Amino acid sequence: ENVADLRVTFLRDSSSDRKPVSTSFPYYPSIARRDRIEGEATVCFKIDVRGNVKRASVRSYTHKIFKKPALRAIKSSTFEALLPGQVLGRSKVCRVYRFRLEPLLAEEIGL
Repeated sequence: ENVADLRVTFLRDSSSDRKPVSTSFPYYPSIARRDRIEGEATVCFKIDVRGNVKRASVRSYTHKIFKKPALRAIKSSTFEALLPGQVLGRSKVCRVYRFRLEPLLAEEIGL
């Protein structure tokens, strides 16, 4: 499958003092690609002392097809662990994933 025309990027995390260690990006659902659906999904979650994502949930989305890929991506992401004596900062963080398709050229679609 050619994925050159697919892009998934996260726009931003809400303010947090925890730095990402490993950021996973969601896959672009094939049905959304076929139907040329773009949109975004906002996932909110907590980060435990070891830097793992806990209690992730989708807060909002422009199309339900983006809910599962966004949730899977954040659950496989990790953040810096706390050092001994450090205290948890903000307890809940939200990340916005944006799903965008590159424009197709006329010759690529046979026009």
